[in-house]
Amino acid sequence: MGGHGGVVAAGVSGRRREYDLLIGADGQGSRTRRTLLPRGVDPYWRVGIHMAYWFVLRIASDTNIRDTCMVPGGRQIMRRSHNATETQVYFVMREESAEASAIHRAPVEQQQTFWAERFKDAGWQTERFVSGMKDSPFFYSQEIAQVRIDSWSKGRVVLAGDAAHCASPYSGMGISGGLVGAYVLAGEINRNPADLPAALANYEQVLRPFVDEIQGEVNPRILRMGMPLSKHSISAFQSVTALACFLHIPDLVARMSTQDRGGDWQLPAFSDALAA
Repeated sequence: MGGHGGVVAAGVSGRRREYDLLIGADGQGSRTRRTLLPRGVDPYWRVGIHMAYWFVLRIASDTNIRDTCMVPGGRQIMRRSHNATETQVYFVMREESAEASAIHRAPVEQQQTFWAERFKDAGWQTERFVSGMKDSPFFYSQEIAQVRIDSWSKGRVVLAGDAAHCASPYSGMGISGGLVGAYVLAGEINRNPADLPAALANYEQVLRPFVDEIQGEVNPRILRMGMPLSKHSISAFQSVTALACFLHIPDLVARMSTQDRGGDWQLPAFSDALAA
């Protein structure tokens, strides 16, 4: 892998080439990260929630407003349509079991069977969605987790985006976090082109406070409150949220917010380095 002179990488064809720097931006399940971490180290901070999503054909009743169906057992079904022909379906559930954590690495057919079984009694449009799942050209199953590791680089190999610091979909900062991280990494490399170890060390030192802030805003207890286990809990949750909307509380909270996500962290200026 990484050395002082370069890094050797092999593609799926088996061809090996040497590069000055290898950037692993291969997502939450990063294989690049796996080669950097000591054996047995678990990079994930789990919240006990799992999600699957795929596309089905859009029908006339699918509006442009997202629908959410809350199902006993800590389950949710969500539907949203963003084009004229497709509707995206989400199955979400609370579960802390080895089976649920392992299913995301199983063959797709097994994943689909797992999700169909977990939602077989969910009602609403479940039958339509499960039927469309089997023919969908796109299907993805994942555990909601954050990536928390002590270092994002080793030698001339560095991680970026979700591979380095996934904050989970519930952070609302996946794309923003990836773009900010790429900007900081590029800026530090351009500022220190002759000293990559220093550039990578600066990248982590500058970005880490921002990442810690956006990851820390994800509270598993609050997330689970939004996925009630019983019918009575669902009714209570819906009543409280309906009252909050009637009183315009979300609007008031938004107007009273004094800072952006990430706290008071400021995006560094690299204009001189990037123009050089």
